[in-house]
Amino acid sequence: MEIKKTGDIVGGILSEAVLEEREYDCPKHGKYIGRPKWIKLLKKEGAPLCPKCEEESEKQRAAEEQKRQEESKRIQAEREKADRIKRLTDLNIGERLWNESFETFDAYTDELKHHLEICMEFADNPQGRKLVMLGNNGTGKNHLAASILKVTGGVIYKIYQISSMARQAQSEFREQEFYDKLCKAEMLVIDEIGRTNNSAFETNWFSYVFDKRHENLKPIVLISNKHLKESCPSKGGCPDCFQNWVGNDVLSRIIEDGLVMEFTGEDYRGQKAARKE
Repeated sequence: MEIKKTGDIVGGILSEAVLEEREYDCPKHGKYIGRPKWIKLLKKEGAPLCPKCEEESEKQRAAEEQKRQEESKRIQAEREKADRIKRLTDLNIGERLWNESFETFDAYTDELKHHLEICMEFADNPQGRKLVMLGNNGTGKNHLAASILKVTGGVIYKIYQISSMARQAQSEFREQEFYDKLCKAEMLVIDEIGRTNNSAFETNWFSYVFDKRHENLKPIVLISNKHLKESCPSKGGCPDCFQNWVGNDVLSRIIEDGLVMEFTGEDYRGQKAARKE
């Protein structure tokens, strides 16, 4: 039998294809035609693979590769989810607002549209700036504050949380370390100003942190259910006026380069839910 060489070298100098076709018998699929290869290293022929076995092997490899890719995507998705949860937890944003953003804010009034524009611009250029959000519960203040944080980084605390943590830090002789953390955060949002008893301790740490952030061009957002004295329904002001809850030094800083937004609309959460129905 004459053997013709094709020059199709497999594995360098290990084998040469035999051109003459032969009939082979696969235990699984029966007879098939194929060309054997002469294995120089072993000095013998190697039978060609059964085409159907080869096809099945290829399908199995493809299925295993698809499974590997799907598993890789699943692991990546879980890692991204864990990273996202960690970031949101580090920002101290409540889980209710994890999926909210500027894009999901329902600015259904001209006032809310205006506030949304201001907050988006503030988030893009926050350095050294101050933003005060005033208004009743459920008017969209926290939604916008959380959206700002997701852009800038930083942290949000209720004023009671800070006072509680400050007292704990004081008892552990790491008070300055705690205040430094507040002063150096990329963005600091303080919520529920006016909900505590406004003690001297609270006034002192608030004034210190606010002043340090002002000195170092660190932005800050203040959220309160109080109202401005200028907007007070009682002539001459009342206990719910925002000015009664912050010191003159803080007020002067806000007047210098801060911006105050008053949310006067109806319950934002209720309106948003109703509009989805």
